[in-house]
Amino acid sequence: MKIAHISSEVAPWCKSGGLGDVLGALPAAQARAGAQVAVFLPLHRSARESADKRGLALQPTGVTVTAHISGHQVSGHFLAHQDANGVKTFLLDCQRFFDRDGLYADADGRSYGDNGVRYAFFCQGVLQAASRLMGGTPDVLHAHDWQAALIPIYLRHASIPTV
Repeated sequence: MKIAHISSEVAPWCKSGGLGDVLGALPAAQARAGAQVAVFLPLHRSARESADKRGLALQPTGVTVTAHISGHQVSGHFLAHQDANGVKTFLLDCQRFFDRDGLYADADGRSYGDNGVRYAFFCQGVLQAASRLMGGTPDVLHAHDWQAALIPIYLRHASIPTV
């Protein structure tokens, strides 16, 4: 079974609370049970810093995605890492949206005004790339929290290239 987890935070890459903890543990448990598991995550600045601190080389995948968001064309590309449990983490690199001080807010705690746009791009990017990155269509797309909430809506109603 192919399972894709879509989340804005995953421990130890980046986290602000319990969501990151769950995504740090659940995919590994599923992989140990025999599932083919992938995690899709924005390449937040803190995720890039975590990779650097842990000495992890993020591998280019050659997969680029483009979406029309808020009247603009935005592009990004996926980098990858596979852990000892066999869980593949695919990180969407788009510095315009994800190279920021915090995940959802600046250092003073002010929410980024474009969070909806940022995560709409993330959801579209994941749907454009998931099957290519996972070697086939996932059996399960697990959209975690509001940042991934557009995944099922796009699957049902949008005419974007999908999994």
